[in-house]
Amino acid sequence: MSSANIGTLPSASDICSGKTILDVAGTADCSGGGSPSDPIMMLSFASRKDNSSFPVTGPDFTAFFAAPDRVVASLKDEAEENLTFTDNHSVVPNPFNDSDGRYQMTDYSGNLIAGSIEKKHYLETIAKNGPITTRANIVACGASGTIETRIADCATLNGLWSFYDGKKYGQDGEGDWKLVSVVGAGPKFEVWRDERTKLLWSDKSSGNYNWYQAAGYSKLDAVSLAESEFLSSPGTTDPKLGSIMQPGTGAISVCPDVDAGQIAAGGGEPLHAYTNPETDFKAGLSHPQTTWRLPSRSDWYLAEVNGIRKVLPNMDYFFWSTSTYTGFRRHAWFFVGYPGYMAYQIRRNAYPVRCVASSRD
Repeated sequence: MSSANIGTLPSASDICSGKTILDVAGTADCSGGGSPSDPIMMLSFASRKDNSSFPVTGPDFTAFFAAPDRVVASLKDEAEENLTFTDNHSVVPNPFNDSDGRYQMTDYSGNLIAGSIEKKHYLETIAKNGPITTRANIVACGASGTIETRIADCATLNGLWSFYDGKKYGQDGEGDWKLVSVVGAGPKFEVWRDERTKLLWSDKSSGNYNWYQAAGYSKLDAVSLAESEFLSSPGTTDPKLGSIMQPGTGAISVCPDVDAGQIAAGGGEPLHAYTNPETDFKAGLSHPQTTWRLPSRSDWYLAEVNGIRKVLPNMDYFFWSTSTYTGFRRHAWFFVGYPGYMAYQIRRNAYPVRCVASSRD
């Protein structure tokens, strides 16, 4: 190893001459002229500066660089504004063709930009190339057995529609997703598993529910008023809102499973009987194999990072979370499915619901 002072920056002449520094030969674009002491731009240092030496075989190449419309491009291509990099990149998404949204690009006035690609959904863009060409044609699967048995059944029956390879198609460090179950002959409901968190994610509920009904929250007047500033005891009209948060014939619990009138996973007010108005959007999975709950704000953040909007159907809605907003007790956080961010709103508002569950195989 050279005994050069590491704290001293190498001169332009050292790099242009290919001098070895810390056991690495420097390379730079020295074609701009000027004296050896002029500042220069180092294009690569211990890095490939062209495409010829990049590996073009092996599983890593096949999994990522061989994806459609991608070629190997280099930092040198970027520095020279070579179209090989900007139009056929290997790392950086091209905004024109590879938007992470699901809509055709528009300008500031909302007009469609000619030539931009409309990608309604990444999984649907990928899976339509298989024998099943549309999501509407996927078939019911995963009706019984362990979670792994259900996943295997869906993979056999639905092929490309049963798996999202986040390592191959994701642009933002996304994870893999596996289809667990599908129910329905007309409108279908799908349950997927996030392979990073191992959480099951339900489809969108058919109905809209306020936060109390989505979370299965119902407590005596004094307690509910202290906790959320609204009254949630069944049949009680809140004086501020003039509306009832929970019906008087039985508190609604959309996400938490109901077992003999009680929340299966615990919680809630035991003096009330609970009814669960929907089960189909959970694709037939229920307690004790799974225990559904309303996702927290953290659950939504992780799912967004892992690519949920590119995989699951019916994502372009508002979805409640169980997390409350500390600034105002009357508010709770919800996930905005169009662009993928969290916001907060008053708990009496009615939104669709998605539920999560940990499997118990």
